[in-house]
Amino acid sequence: MNAGVIALVSGIRVFIPASLLGDRHVDDLSQFLKKSINLKIIDFNRQKKKVVGSNRAVIQKEKEEARKNLWEKIEVGQVIKGTVKRLADFGVFVDIGGIDGLIHISELSWNRIKHPSEVVKEGQEVEVTVLDINREKEKVSLGYKKTVDDPWQSGIKNYGTGKIVKGKVVNLMPFGAFVEIEPGLTGLVHISQISDKRINKPQEVLSLGQEVEAKITEIDMEKKKISMSIKEALPIETVEEKNGREKKVDEVIPDEHKEEMNLTLGDLVEKAEKEPVELEAEPEQVPLEDKEDEAAEK
Repeated sequence: MNAGVIALVSGIRVFIPASLLGDRHVDDLSQFLKKSINLKIIDFNRQKKKVVGSNRAVIQKEKEEARKNLWEKIEVGQVIKGTVKRLADFGVFVDIGGIDGLIHISELSWNRIKHPSEVVKEGQEVEVTVLDINREKEKVSLGYKKTVDDPWQSGIKNYGTGKIVKGKVVNLMPFGAFVEIEPGLTGLVHISQISDKRINKPQEVLSLGQEVEAKITEIDMEKKKISMSIKEALPIETVEEKNGREKKVDEVIPDEHKEEMNLTLGDLVEKAEKEPVELEAEPEQVPLEDKEDEAAEK
């Protein structure tokens, strides 16, 4: 029966509509076959001998009681288990026992992610930490990333002021570029520290995803900020400089060839007058008659 199921309560048939079998829509009614559930009788017609029950009412009551108890006991810093209910672009909603808490996308991972689906999925059991509670608005902020995985507690130990590091440009802003040196550790290169030459915007010399070398100039553990300088590690040419250098290389012509190409006929004549050229004397030509007479004499 697609409309619902029949349950036997002390030998009495009780009809449970599909919409009242759970707190969510149920597609497969066969999962309730030979299964015991708690019911609340919501309708009884003695003449028609019709009894209607609801499992949803029981579930809702149980959740309300759990919700009330949770609001009385929940505290900031508490670690509790929950179930992922819904994913959104900005974060994840988790049922922590009658209360839906929000894990903001920035609290899902120490790494930069584009969508929560990269970390969790609907229906997944998760362990979360209570970050903030607003009892008036009944809102709870949760955190999923673990303190032990914090790169500012572990990874930062590998770096120090003055060290030259390799990184990838992950964001470009009018005031500078953000360079990631490892997942979770990103430093700012102020626009004045990008190139030896004056530039109007970072895009003139940098692009997203570009690998660069930079020198760490300051580490602020309290504010979790890293300041870096690219020009102190390896100066980067501006686009104009690079284009100019390549153009200059293309225009270079060897001197000896350049001189030959620029000489005209008039230049050659003038050069010959200033620098006389010695020519080899050709053998003296003897008339044919003289050669014959000489041969006769012999």
